[in-house]
Amino acid sequence: MNKRRNTLPDPPPINYYVYEWYDEDTGHVFYVGKGCKDRVIQLRKSKRNRFFLRYLNKHNCNFRIIKDDLTQDEALELESQVYFERKS
Repeated sequence: MNKRRNTLPDPPPINYYVYEWYDEDTGHVFYVGKGCKDRVIQLRKSKRNRFFLRYLNKHNCNFRIIKDDLTQDEALELESQVYFERKS
């Protein structure tokens, strides 16, 4: 006879967020992303593509967190939604 536990697995951590990088002078959003921990401020060349770094170095840029305390799936969905809203 097979005995099953009546316990559920722990829920996934709710620690993701969606953010955007923008030009402070024009308001132009040039990057939308999702991350956790310090992803939004990881600016090393190995963590970002050359186009992102080139734009960042040529303009007066900043970032803002759009929404935090998300699951990874929620963050992926919101990132996609925000990306298409900004693209339009």
